[in-house]
Amino acid sequence: MTIMNKEMRERIWSVQERWFDNLLTETPIQGSADLTAAVRHQVLSGGKRIRAGLPLAALAHRNDLRIEPKTIDDLVATNESVQSALWLGLALELLHSGTLAHDDVMDGDKVRRNQPTVWVQFGIPQAINSGDILFYLAQECVLRAPGPPTQTALAIAGLNRSMQLVIAGQAIEMALRRDQRLPTRADYTILARGKTGGLFGLGLYFGLLSARVAEAELENIWELGLKLGQLFQVQDDILDLVGEKGRGSHKNDLLEGKPSWLITEAAQTLSPTDAQQLGAILYKPREETTSQDVETLEQFLEATQSLERGLEFIQNARQEISVYAEEQAPDLADLVAPIVADFLRPIEHVLTP
Repeated sequence: MTIMNKEMRERIWSVQERWFDNLLTETPIQGSADLTAAVRHQVLSGGKRIRAGLPLAALAHRNDLRIEPKTIDDLVATNESVQSALWLGLALELLHSGTLAHDDVMDGDKVRRNQPTVWVQFGIPQAINSGDILFYLAQECVLRAPGPPTQTALAIAGLNRSMQLVIAGQAIEMALRRDQRLPTRADYTILARGKTGGLFGLGLYFGLLSARVAEAELENIWELGLKLGQLFQVQDDILDLVGEKGRGSHKNDLLEGKPSWLITEAAQTLSPTDAQQLGAILYKPREETTSQDVETLEQFLEATQSLERGLEFIQNARQEISVYAEEQAPDLADLVAPIVADFLRPIEHVLTP
């Protein structure tokens, strides 16, 4: 079983979506029709649902459990570990949705998954409320996941650790923008491993918790998740330049002044004068950034071969992740390759074989 199979992901999400609907009717937010609509818009607007299926995939690989789309409902009814992994996967998906609700406000993004972002549709205050309540609904999912009290305690601890990583990464990005400081490679590593890797690490961690592994086995899984997260983020940064991310247009990262991999690499390579110009354009208010500004930024990226460096990083990181998984998390090594392949599929047209 692999979460990379679209049919499997859709089947997993169909179960989790029912649980999500029940959560909304059982919690106090039903008293606010507007907030409920905003939360539903944020969660149900689409996405691959990779995170939602990650704990189940990790469980299946760790316990050599064969799962097919047609057997999901029966397994949920009869297998406590599967039920636990799906609840924890739903928690992960809701955490992800909550962070996106807040990110879109901070970034000023108006389109996500080819739909208006929640702050555009419902206003900034309700978008903040949506993100906040999703974090608590995620904790509710953890509490509903069957398992011994020690598992619940470890799951909550993992959730807290993950969100601290995510928020720390976001804080670095916001500080860079506020201070109009170009990112160093160290800045970018913390940002990407935290914002993106924190949740991937949590997904693998949740899967192993559902498999009832010993606590001592859990630590290495975080580093694997952080490595996967950085790989995904570099891919995402490149995709903004060479593809379409469902945000209404491409090159949004340049428009919004995002400290991406490409900008980071350019900043380390340009002369001080050119780097100063790069920063001056990058951190202009979004509404003042012109097409000529974007073209100038692209010229800097081309002159420093930032795209080529990013693609080289991806190829090296892919190999490094494979080796790390084999050595430190062998039970999940077979899961890593399809995850990486799925991550890189949107930019495979620019990757060299």
